[in-house]
Amino acid sequence: MNALSVHKQYSLRQHNTLGFDQLAEHFVVASNDQQIEQAVALAHSNKWPLRVIGEGSNIVLTQDIPGLALHLGDDTIHYDATGTAHQTLVSVGAGANWDHLVHDTLLHGLNGLENLSLIPGTAGAAPVQNIGAYGVEVKELIESVRAFHIGSQQWHEFSKDDGDYSYRHSMFKKNTGQYIISKVTLSLGQQHALKYAYKDLHSYLEECHQMPPTPQQIRDAVISIRQSKLPDPDLIGNAGSFFHNPIVSTQKSAALKQAHPKLPVYPVDTQSAKISAGWMIDSLGFKGVKQHGVGVYEKQALVLVHFGDASGERIIELANQIIDRVQERFGVQLHIEPLVI
Repeated sequence: MNALSVHKQYSLRQHNTLGFDQLAEHFVVASNDQQIEQAVALAHSNKWPLRVIGEGSNIVLTQDIPGLALHLGDDTIHYDATGTAHQTLVSVGAGANWDHLVHDTLLHGLNGLENLSLIPGTAGAAPVQNIGAYGVEVKELIESVRAFHIGSQQWHEFSKDDGDYSYRHSMFKKNTGQYIISKVTLSLGQQHALKYAYKDLHSYLEECHQMPPTPQQIRDAVISIRQSKLPDPDLIGNAGSFFHNPIVSTQKSAALKQAHPKLPVYPVDTQSAKISAGWMIDSLGFKGVKQHGVGVYEKQALVLVHFGDASGERIIELANQIIDRVQERFGVQLHIEPLVI
């Protein structure tokens, strides 16, 4: 078993897609379960706070990280040899790049993840956020999650039903900082009907005369749509959508729709509806705004960006301005989606 290599005063600029240059007091990479156990024991023995840092696509660093920052290095993908095209279990290390996983599963003829193409981050972060896009949430595909409980230093295997998954939420998010996910097992294959009813996706496929589409055509369409709206973090620092789309009561959504007829509203159930945060922010004139080295992306008001010479505090200042204005104009409370550290 390889010993952990501990780095001191380690720059996290390459470990957060917003590109803020904060330091980790100590930094290690754990590439297997045993090294995760070692890292937790190291933090415990030194009384260091412990934080897991993945690709950093869903964090805003506003300060240096005290104690120990743990990066998960296991990016292996294992396909159950007994599986079929109808259903195969795919186990993936928490450190695997999410979009690489989507690409690889489709190469193996297994559909299910195609709508979740080009979402930044790692496989280990997917259950925490219950990532979703274009009519699909990862909770629909999760078979189980293997995680280490930091407090008891015990391993647990959580079934799909154990995860308490809902919109951008899970048991792991509710208990932030208590578990380290090491592996996610997904159930993929033709058991999952292709989903392409989402308006933007359906329109794109129709325009390309790809109806009904193949899983790969859905992936290609999602990538094209996302690239047309979202900046490449390698070129412009960003964490994707910066705010949740608010879920309000049907009465509230109806009143907002009457006052603002162009506001996109998406029914969730008989009691609630999701409304577009991006539309509200755009209507207030924030799209394209730049201030103090940060701004709102010119093509998508839901995305806040860092131009390379600012701090996390600056982007939070801008976010709070937006939150205040939306509350004032629409009576709706926006919530920041990435974790602010």
